[in-house]
Amino acid sequence: MKTLRQKISILYTNPLFENFSTLERLEFIKLCHRRTYRQGEIVYHQNDPATGIYFLEEGKVTLTIRNPDEPTENIVHELIKPDSFGFITPNYSSRREATAMCESECVIYGFFQPDYDTLKKRHPKIAIAFLESVVRSMAQLNDYVKESLTERVGELESQKIYLTGICQTK
Repeated sequence: MKTLRQKISILYTNPLFENFSTLERLEFIKLCHRRTYRQGEIVYHQNDPATGIYFLEEGKVTLTIRNPDEPTENIVHELIKPDSFGFITPNYSSRREATAMCESECVIYGFFQPDYDTLKKRHPKIAIAFLESVVRSMAQLNDYVKESLTERVGELESQKIYLTGICQTK
């Protein structure tokens, strides 16, 4: 059985909690659910309701997206400690964009909508700080995706210009 000190250590390495005090981290981790997953086990499926956020303590998780027009899944991201993945949405209004699968045996903490509701009642300031941290994280992710897409479009434009030049010289 892990001690609270061992459990809380996962939150010290996770950027979502960088501005949290030890006491705030302690109150948060008390509401998390620790679970061990087997290799190949699915944490959640693409299109499932977005009901919780997960914190990876041990192991490796891949996020994959299945395009209905293609027979295979595309790996979009690989996660290792101290990554977090999945987000909570109020009233289960959003769906998962990807499937999360354990590539090895994993130890994962889950924090779900009912846990957030409890946190909000017991410690409203911590609940607000957590939501602010999630929003910041999502904004950073959005910037990263935009940057990556811009780079990829630039690469494709360069290839198009190069191929157009080859075709015109022949």
